[in-house]
Amino acid sequence: NNFMLLSAYISDLHTGEVSDKRLKSNIESVSNKLVDTIGNAKLYQFKTKTLKDKIKVGIIAQELIEELNKNSIDEEAYALIGKIIYDFKDKKEYYKVDYEQFILLRQMYLENKVKDLEEKIKQMEVI
Repeated sequence: NNFMLLSAYISDLHTGEVSDKRLKSNIESVSNKLVDTIGNAKLYQFKTKTLKDKIKVGIIAQELIEELNKNSIDEEAYALIGKIIYDFKDKKEYYKVDYEQFILLRQMYLENKVKDLEEKIKQMEVI
């Protein structure tokens, strides 16, 4: 089961996640393979059971898990995808995505693409 000690905070003005170095271990650079996998994840628009009249945008957790596995990335090692019990009557577990983590990785992917393009432009200017 995926239970986590509360590491977020909410105040009258802000929400966030605790990010103190003293509470972290095994600090290392983010895997390029992970960044590329998230960067290439397909986005969809869809309706959900809770907001039947509104269209949302996001990913399909099962597809992301499949892509992570294809790239030899253990999805359970990351706080990107988890499971929740959506309806306590049926007790089924459903996948959830931590979109904050997803967006951070997607942003890294886009920044890498911009750096690649800047490098190509510099090379073209030399010619």
